[in-house]
Amino acid sequence: MKTQPIINLFNLKKATTIVTLAVAALTASPIWAEPVSSLTVDEVTFENEHDVYRDTGTQAAYPTPHWKRGRTEDVDGDGDQDPFQSPVCYTRNVKPKADAKFTVSPANATQPIKIKGTAGSYVFGPVEVTPSGGTATFPATEASQALPNEIRPGTSPFNIHWQFSKDGGTSWSDAGSSQSDASSSNTVYVTLGNPVASKLFHTVVHIGCSLNAGQTNPDTVVTNIWSEFSDRSVNRIEIPAALTYWDPNPSSVNATDTAGLLAAGKGQCGSWASFFQDCLAAQGVSSTFHYLFPVYQNQVPDPEGRSRGRLLIKDWTFGISNADVQDSVTFKTFTHTPSLVADNPNGAPGQSNINPPGWFNNHFIVKYGGKYYDPSYGGVPYSPADTDAGKAAWEDASLDGFGKYFVLADASTTPPTIVYEGYLYKANEPGASDVETVFSTLP
Repeated sequence: MKTQPIINLFNLKKATTIVTLAVAALTASPIWAEPVSSLTVDEVTFENEHDVYRDTGTQAAYPTPHWKRGRTEDVDGDGDQDPFQSPVCYTRNVKPKADAKFTVSPANATQPIKIKGTAGSYVFGPVEVTPSGGTATFPATEASQALPNEIRPGTSPFNIHWQFSKDGGTSWSDAGSSQSDASSSNTVYVTLGNPVASKLFHTVVHIGCSLNAGQTNPDTVVTNIWSEFSDRSVNRIEIPAALTYWDPNPSSVNATDTAGLLAAGKGQCGSWASFFQDCLAAQGVSSTFHYLFPVYQNQVPDPEGRSRGRLLIKDWTFGISNADVQDSVTFKTFTHTPSLVADNPNGAPGQSNINPPGWFNNHFIVKYGGKYYDPSYGGVPYSPADTDAGKAAWEDASLDGFGKYFVLADASTTPPTIVYEGYLYKANEPGASDVETVFSTLP
């Protein structure tokens, strides 16, 4: 009878444990991970920035990711597709933050790698990333240093050169076929302060930053922004076009705020005042909106329902006086019927418009730092604000006269007979002792 071998259960369990541990160690080790042969940057998104909004179309925020490989748009409105990336905006002295996505080759690579982005002295990372499914995601990472503590105009592209390392950072390769192919590029604007505008439209940010490279003083910033308005030539950035104050067809001009002005390319005085105010607000500078109207109230609403009188914008010609009607509130005398006053077509020019309408019932301007700014007409600011002298400075430079709607009756008849109904006009009386315009902060 044969004797059966005795199995050593202890040795069998020991051997099984060793094999299991060995397999687990081998499969978890990097030497079993498929190595990365190449990396290509596809998308870059900036974080902790201020959204920049389109001037035209939907006027939505520019798309994210801010940089996307191969993105094109009809940038200039000519129907052709042009290379395009979203502009970015930061407040000065802030560390920018960015995340990025990459295509990995081969697609089944799972070897951990390090990724970094370098933009001059700004370094994002390096960060260790494990590819999965043919992609690698670089998490939102602060740059190694803050942006300059001054305004930057966005004229020099912010180029980030992306690289990866397979040996823990000893050597680095481009995340693309060349250094230029491995780089993302965006326009980055740097503002004076945290914006207080409700929307940072592209043109609004561009004007404030492009005219103030290196500036840190709010008063200087405002002066430089005003230089864009003072010469009456302001251009939109997205789909470039001259922005105008009214146009030859007044009925087509409906814009009363910044969004409307940028979208239509033309606007009323309220839109221009809002636009200038928003250019300041984009830099964190606050100002005051002022609503102007004549002291004269119409005796009854005119045929268009207006109860306020008229401001006659320069230049008007007054002929021989043919009326002598006193305003019952101010006791000022109105001296001319419409037939003996004329609006000079070569009067005060407005933004990209040499002959805006000659009269209005009201007007909007902006006050900052003790000065009045009239963005619709450019020119010089007027001061000192909030004084009769400052108000008269604007009034005397801007207005030739005033109008009021009267209904005049002959009380000697029964019932009284209306002998005149319509506007009468008077010339402006220069000087601080006779301001005839109300400056209000509310409509």
